[in-house]
Amino acid sequence: MSMTVIGSQTPMMICELHMTDKINKYQHMKKKYCLLLTFITSFSFAQTPANPFPSHYPVTAGCIKPTNQTQTQMDNAVSSFYNDWKTAYLKPGCTSGEYYIEYINGTNICVSEGQGYGMVIVAYMAGFDPQAKTYFDGLYRWYKSHPSSINSNLMNWQQGTGCVSTGSDAATDGDLDIAYGLLLAHTQWGSTGIINYLSEATNIINAIKASERYAAQNTLLLGDWATSATSIDDTRPSDFMFDHFTSFKAFTNDATWDAVKTKCYDLTQLMQTNFSPVTGLIPDFIEDVDGTPHPAAANFLESAYDGAYYYNACRVPWHLGTSYLINGDAQAKTACDKMNTWLKSHTSNNVNNLQAGYKLDGSNITGSNYTDIVFLASLAVSACVNNTNQTWLNDLWTYVIAQPVAGNDYFQNTVKMLCMLSVTQNYFPPQISLLGVNENQMEKKGVKFYPNPVKDFLNLELGNINYNGYNIYDLNGKLLKNENNINSNRTIDVRDLNTGIYYLQLFSESKEIQTIKFLK
Repeated sequence: MSMTVIGSQTPMMICELHMTDKINKYQHMKKKYCLLLTFITSFSFAQTPANPFPSHYPVTAGCIKPTNQTQTQMDNAVSSFYNDWKTAYLKPGCTSGEYYIEYINGTNICVSEGQGYGMVIVAYMAGFDPQAKTYFDGLYRWYKSHPSSINSNLMNWQQGTGCVSTGSDAATDGDLDIAYGLLLAHTQWGSTGIINYLSEATNIINAIKASERYAAQNTLLLGDWATSATSIDDTRPSDFMFDHFTSFKAFTNDATWDAVKTKCYDLTQLMQTNFSPVTGLIPDFIEDVDGTPHPAAANFLESAYDGAYYYNACRVPWHLGTSYLINGDAQAKTACDKMNTWLKSHTSNNVNNLQAGYKLDGSNITGSNYTDIVFLASLAVSACVNNTNQTWLNDLWTYVIAQPVAGNDYFQNTVKMLCMLSVTQNYFPPQISLLGVNENQMEKKGVKFYPNPVKDFLNLELGNINYNGYNIYDLNGKLLKNENNINSNRTIDVRDLNTGIYYLQLFSESKEIQTIKFLK
C-alpha cells in the first residue's frame, strides 16, 4: 500500500504519536480550526477496538479451561506476560513508524514467523494495550517493506542488522499469520483508515493460495520457493493452521480453503494411523504427498529429527486444540485426544516428565531429556478439548505461567503468549465481524426464508442471485454448519441446532455476502 510521507513521518504517525499535543494546541483556537479538531478527535476514537481484551470468547461445548485460577487471575497472567513479552521483543525498525519482532540468530534480527505472531498478539491485546493499533500498523509496515522476491505480497522470511533482508523468499507459516492478523485488525478497527486491513488481508490470502499452495493436492508448500524441483509435494504440519483456513474461507468465500483444511486433517489422521498409532504424535515434516505421504527422513530440511515430534511439530497440538475450541472441528478433538491419552500415560500424569520431543513411536530423542515451555504451552491448548484432562490442564497451566520471559527465548515465549490466549478463552475468530444483518436488502432481491422461527427445516428461495453456498453461525460467530454448491431453492436441516438465535450467511460466486438472522 502506498502512503504519502510528510518529512520522515506518515499521517498516521502524526495523528497517533502526537494526538495529545495536537488536541491541547487547537482546543482554544478559533472556529475555523474546529473541523481539524473534529477529525483528530474522531481518529482517536477509531482506535477503540471492537473486541477489547479480555474478550472471553465462548468455546465449543464440553471444552474446559484451568480451574486452579479464577478467570481474573488468568487474564492478569496473560496481560502481565504480554507486557514482559512486548518489552523483550517488540522493537522499532530503522524507518520511523515501523516495528518488528526481534529474534536473534547471529546478525539476523527478524523472521516472518515472528512478524506474523506479533501481529496476531497485539491485535488480541487491543483494549488492554492502548498502543496496540500503533504497534500493529508498524508491524504491518515492516512486512510491506520486506517483500519476497518471488511474490511481493508475501514477506521475505528473514532480515538482519540494519533492517536489511538477508533472505530472499517467503515462508508459509509467517504469511499465514500475517494474513490472519490483518483479518483481526479489520475486525478490531475496521478498514476505513489509512490501512485497508481487509484489502491487504485478501491480497496476502490470494498470494498464499497462488504461491504457497500445491494446487494438485491442496497442501501447503514450505514457502513460495518450493517448485517441482524442490519439495513441491512436501509439507510442514505446524503450518496446518485450521482456524485460519476457516477464517480465510469466511472472508473470501473461496472453497479452496475448505479443501486445504480437509487435506490437512486427512494428513494428520494418516500420520497418526500409519506412523504413530500408539502415541498419536505428528512429525515435523511430511514428504511425498503426491505418492505415499510419510514422515520426513533425517536432515530433510532442518535436523536429524525432521521425521519426529520436535521443534516444528510441537505447535501442532496448539493449532488442533484452537481449531476445536473455536470451530468445533471433530477431527481436531480426535487428534488431540490421541496425543494426550498417550502423553498422560507415558509421563504418569506428571507434566514435569514431559520431554522436548519424541520419536513417533514414543522413544526418546537423544539429548532431549529436558522440559521445554514451547511443548507444554501447546499441549495445554490441546488439553482444553476434553474434560477428562482437567487435572492435566491445571498442572500444565501452573507450569506455563511460572516460566519467566528471561528463562526462554523468542520462540518459546512467543508461542507461550499465543497459547495463553487460547487457554484463557481470549482468542476469537475474526469472522465475528461478518455478522451484520441485511434482511431488507435480501427482500429487495427476491430472497425469502421461512419459517422464522424455525423448528426443523429452514426453507430458502434465492431469487435472481446465484448464491452458491451458506454458513450458519451462532451469536458469537462460531461456525456451526456450512455447505457449498447449493441450488436456487434450498431446505436446510437445522434439527441439530439448540434453541437460540443464529445467523445464516449466503455468498455468491461474485463474492456478494448477505446475512439473515433466524430463531430456533
